[in-house]
This record gives sequence, C-alpha cells and structure tokens, in this order.
Amino acid sequence: MLKVIILSYFLHFCDCSHILVVFPVPEKRHSVLSDSLVKLLLNDGHEVTHVTHFPRETRLHNLAYVDISSKDHNAEDDWINTANDTLQMENLGLKYAQRALHHPNMQELMMNTTASFDLVIAEWFYSGLLAPISALYECPFIWYSAADVSWKSLSLVNSEVSTFPTPTQGLSITERIQRMWSHLQLIVRNYYHVAAKELPAYEKLFRDTFEVRRQALPNYETLVYNSSLLFINSHPILSHITALPINAKYIGSHHIEKATSPLPKNLKKLMDESSHGVIYVDLASSLISKNLQEEILQELIEALGHIKQTVIWKCDEIIVNLPKNLYTIKKPSQQSILNHANTIAFINHGDMLSIIEAAHHGVPVIGIPVMEDQISNIDVLVQREYGFKVDINDDLSSKVIDAIYKISDDKSYQARAKEARSILRYRLTSPQEEFQYWIKMVIQTHGTVHLRSPTLKISTLERYNLDIALLLILLIWFFTKVVKVFKVHFSDSNDDLVKKDL
Repeated sequence: MLKVIILSYFLHFCDCSHILVVFPVPEKRHSVLSDSLVKLLLNDGHEVTHVTHFPRETRLHNLAYVDISSKDHNAEDDWINTANDTLQMENLGLKYAQRALHHPNMQELMMNTTASFDLVIAEWFYSGLLAPISALYECPFIWYSAADVSWKSLSLVNSEVSTFPTPTQGLSITERIQRMWSHLQLIVRNYYHVAAKELPAYEKLFRDTFEVRRQALPNYETLVYNSSLLFINSHPILSHITALPINAKYIGSHHIEKATSPLPKNLKKLMDESSHGVIYVDLASSLISKNLQEEILQELIEALGHIKQTVIWKCDEIIVNLPKNLYTIKKPSQQSILNHANTIAFINHGDMLSIIEAAHHGVPVIGIPVMEDQISNIDVLVQREYGFKVDINDDLSSKVIDAIYKISDDKSYQARAKEARSILRYRLTSPQEEFQYWIKMVIQTHGTVHLRSPTLKISTLERYNLDIALLLILLIWFFTKVVKVFKVHFSDSNDDLVKKDL
C-alpha cells in the first residue's frame, strides 16, 4: 500500500510543468481573468511564474510573481490619451506590451539564461509583441484573448480566416461596400502599424536577450503566428463569430466559481426589500471622466431617481445629492448582485467580463459602449435581444430610462437573458476543465503541431491577398492605358479617312 502511495505521489508530479503566464494590461478586470487561469494551473499541479501588475500577498511554493506594476503610468490616462488614435486599441496594446517587456523585473527574467519553461501563455491585447518570449525558452506558446474573437485574433492561429468583414443581415449594397472599404483600410493601416511600430519595438526589446543566448534574432512574423492555441474569453451565444478553427477554443466564464459568495447583510436586506427590482450600474470611472460630461452624468443620476426600481451604483468617488433610491458602493461583489433574484438589469460599458457574468446569471444588459470592442459586444446583445445599446450623447439619460422601462414591462427580455444563461451553462465540459485539458495536450504533444493550419507559413502579403490586390490594381491601370491608346489610334484613323474623302 505504501508503495502505491509513493508511486502515485511521483506520478502526480511527473505531469507537473513550469508555465509562464504573462498579462500586460494594468486593469483589475484583466487581473481577475489571469488569476483564474493561474489558479486552474496550480490546481492541476503545475509550477507557475505569473507576470502581472497585481501580485497577491499570499505566497505558494509553486507560484512565483514577476511584478511589472509601475507608479509612473496610469491605466486611466492611457485610455484617454489614445482615444483619438486611428488604431486606438493597437497603439494601446503595443504600449502595454512594451512597458511589460521593458520593466526591470521582466528584463531580469528574460536575460536569465538558466530559466526554463515548458509553456508560455500570454494575453493578446491587439499586439503580437509578447510572442517572442516563447522563442527565448524554446517552448510552445498559447495566446489568450480577454475580448471576443475577431479576424485579428483568429489570424494568429489560422490564416484561412477571411480578411473581409463578417456578413451582416439587413445591410444594403451601398452599406456593404462602405463596410468592406473601411475594413480594407483597416487592414492596410494595421499592416503599416506592425511594420512601422511593432517590428522596431521587437528588435529593440529582444535583440540583447537573443544575443546573450548566442542566437540570431528570429523573424518577427514567424514568431507571432507560431502559437499552438488561442483561448477566447467568450462563448458562441455572445460572439459575432461562432465557427472557430480547431485550435481556437471558447473558455468564457472560466473565472466564475460554482458557488456565488453571499451578499453583506445590509446589501442583501436592501435587495430583498426592492419589490420593483434592482438596477445595477458599473461604469468605469476613467471612461466616465473622458466621455460622460458632468452635466450628462448628473442628468442620468437625476433620471434614475425618478424610477421605481432600486439603483445600486458601483462608484469609487463620492457623489453628492443622491436620489433616495440610488446607493453607491465602492467594491461590491458583482456576481452576487447579478445572481440576486430581484436584479432586472445591468448598466455598464460592455466589456466581455461583465457581459459574461450578466449572461451567466441571466440579467439583461443596457450597454453604454465607448471602446471598439465594447461596441461590438453590445451590438451582438442587441441583435439577439439580450439588451440595449445607448450612445453617449445629450439623450443618454432618457434612452437609459426607456431601456429600463422596456426591460421591466416586457418580460421577453428577461426570458431571453435566462435562455442565454441556460445555453452558457449547458456544456459538454466546464470551461475550467477544457482549459486544463488543452494545456496538457499542448505540453504533451510539444505544441499540438497536428492542429495548426499549414497556411500559417505563408507571408503577410499572401495572407491578406495584398499581392493579388496590387496585381488587380496594376491590371486595371494597364487596361485603362490600353483603352486610351486604342481611342487615340482610332481617332487618328478616322481623321485620315475624313481627309481622304475631302
């Protein structure tokens, strides 16, 4: 019996791998997701090195932190400073990746030639600059996207993804042409962004780390598209792209625990006694200060004061002259509030983390999107009638109140939200188990090469059909010149005939 116990002990640790997890975005919402992944890896017996802005105070024998936090930078200022950029998310993602890689603690890890890892998991936030990390340690690489899937993120693992926008029902031919033209412009700008900004940043940040290992600097594009898997923090019911390549996996709601933590007694009493229902509001302070003018915000607060529902507003700042039905809380348990039977609507900006939690608990969403990904997320909810979209303008408060009335009066919205909850929870296996399964698969098969698309080895010009587009443009130009030559020739011939007749 003792031999069996000893053998089981050693077999358990034989499967243990050393995994590096890198999350460069300095936001708590992203930290919630990374902490969940790390917890699942630790539960599976792996040793984890976690690169994060939010290291926890608790220490475990198989968990090491690389703290990349900085007092010199503020996430709220970053969002505001890039608000007017043409490629806002791409510039922001590049900035976050550069800061993470340039941090002294991260540089120390990267320059350490004795460090080794069996797998690298990095967050993809509109930049491929973290991919070369896996080449330093010569191990498999996995991308993780905290946002919904897009053609950009899918192209990381499958180049057969169409570069044209996803067809949308109800658009006229003019709207479809405009949409396609805008998308083609975006592709060209993105290509320029990678060539002009990401590539020089890669060479600057990684040249020394490869030289210290006596290795030549690998091709950047090859490294970016060399990932084994793409994990996506979403679900088909919440996504505008439901069909995925075999090496892209939806694991949305992996951060949600089976048991929801209980509400504080005073908050539970308030919600229990709210017979007309509860409206929960969570609007990021950084986005409010930039995009919601003080007058509009005050109008929204006053408008919410005239409804019969109780309003619970997550807010870090003190708001004076609050209506009797509006209560502010600094750090509420969002899932516990959404899980309460009297919660009838959730007002937020539309980040995927909040949308997944709302869907998991069957609560309709009233979205006030600001960022590119938030707009896309809310559009999906509106299309499937799980919620409403409210644009930021002078009519914001009245439209929010109209949406609340429609949700409270028309029970079909809550019914569809409950339907989404059932679909989200009804899975062959839990997202936590699926994540753990694919981690083992990647490590044991040394990168799941058998699942990769063979077309990933083609160049960017071929991947986006830029060479064909250029050829078509040249052909069109050539034919226009030929037509002009024929016109001139026949014009001269006709003139000669007229002269002969005379």
